[in-house]
Amino acid sequence: MRHTTIALIIFGTFSTVQAQECQLQQTIRSNSVGTITEIKNVTTNVITLGAGQKKCVASLDGLYNGDWHKSFGEYSWTGDRSVTEMCGIAVGLAKKNLLQPVNSSTINNESVVICRDNSKPKVVSTAVGMVIEDITQLRPHPKFQKSFRYKDTQCRWFVEAGWSGKDLQKMNGIACLTSNRQWVVVDKF
Repeated sequence: MRHTTIALIIFGTFSTVQAQECQLQQTIRSNSVGTITEIKNVTTNVITLGAGQKKCVASLDGLYNGDWHKSFGEYSWTGDRSVTEMCGIAVGLAKKNLLQPVNSSTINNESVVICRDNSKPKVVSTAVGMVIEDITQLRPHPKFQKSFRYKDTQCRWFVEAGWSGKDLQKMNGIACLTSNRQWVVVDKF
């Protein structure tokens, strides 16, 4: 009975997270007897740690073998991930942690978080002299897609939309590599 209850809890966590860009896959093994019959008071708190890093702290109360127990889960991440998605992972870890202190038997847990980073660097508007960290931030020119060398420096053509008065026009540009993965816009016309 306990294995079925745990599987339902994990399945709920998995399906919640799967709807987002990350998947939490968990395998919990235990030979003990007991059931988690209810979970309530689920709360999440997002903390900004700096340097683009955030942490979601989840807490919940679970009814296990007739007694209420408090449990916590934490998940840290960097980047532009959904807070709902990352807090869903923290709640799943809190559910997993609920079983550890209340049961005297050994529980083996294997958790794997698989995230697909589909986010591409944002395309930026440029000006001559601007330094670009990653060439993928510029749209490649449709006709001149290959890089070329000018005065022994690797350069590339790019295009972007720009305003000329009240008209939106296609602007051509050239960016050249100054150091590893840093490009400078040298011309725009």
